[in-house]
Amino acid sequence: MKTRLLNLVLGMVAAFGLSSCIQSHTVLTVNKDGTATIEENNVLGGMMAQMMSGLGDAFGGEEGGAKAPVNPLMDRASYEARAKKMGEGVKLTKLEEIKDPKGGLGASAVYTVADINKLSMGMGTDIPDAVKGMAPDIEAQIEEAGKDEKPVTFSLKDGELTINLPQPEPDPAAAKANKELEGLEPELNLGPEQQQQMAMAKMMLEDMSMSLTVKVNGEISKTNATHSKGNEVTLFSMKFADVLKDPNAFTKLAMMGEDLQDKDKAMEMMKNLPGVQVETQKKVSISIK
Repeated sequence: MKTRLLNLVLGMVAAFGLSSCIQSHTVLTVNKDGTATIEENNVLGGMMAQMMSGLGDAFGGEEGGAKAPVNPLMDRASYEARAKKMGEGVKLTKLEEIKDPKGGLGASAVYTVADINKLSMGMGTDIPDAVKGMAPDIEAQIEEAGKDEKPVTFSLKDGELTINLPQPEPDPAAAKANKELEGLEPELNLGPEQQQQMAMAKMMLEDMSMSLTVKVNGEISKTNATHSKGNEVTLFSMKFADVLKDPNAFTKLAMMGEDLQDKDKAMEMMKNLPGVQVETQKKVSISIK
């Protein structure tokens, strides 16, 4: 059990090795006339920023971190390329650096959308090229996870907004794994080395958070969304700080192992953990008042 757990923890860290350093939050605001704006905030944690300070000329600094690292999230060309991927009429209008009080590196990007009906967005693997390019091994994992991913699309007519969310087919293996995790003991008898590995993994994952929210410029009079509040609908949200408040949750994550590298399986297996919200409807309808 101990060896298996250690291997799965290491597999989990490998799967989230880049994302664990990121806070990534996207808000899509839809107007009644079909136009929209997208605000995307990404922050690399302080640990990653410190690591980058020793990478030398690759990010503009000197060996040993004599100079502050150039913020790779401020690569405007990667955001402009992303705008083209999201559809006709999507334009990057603002890119500003985020000053993270914890020493991280961040950027806020704002896009305008001419017609929400022509917008397509990815979930999870659709992150700026500037972030993916920092680590080729992680980039390969992200590209592999996203190669068959279908985008989120939108339709707005007569005040009725429909969000088309591609959902994975039911996976018997994931369902079986979920049942096994339900009976998992909260604490395992780990040796000193494995405890250290677990503690390190927790530290890496603690500040990780992601979300994708749809906000309407008006009132929501009716919706079938699972997670809605006021004029906002949450399609996906994950806060690892909340996940880790459950003493059993992190062990469950560790036990998922290589399944975390399959986005569909990961979403299915994580949706019942504290701190995680996942929309399970294939079509989310929102009536805008």
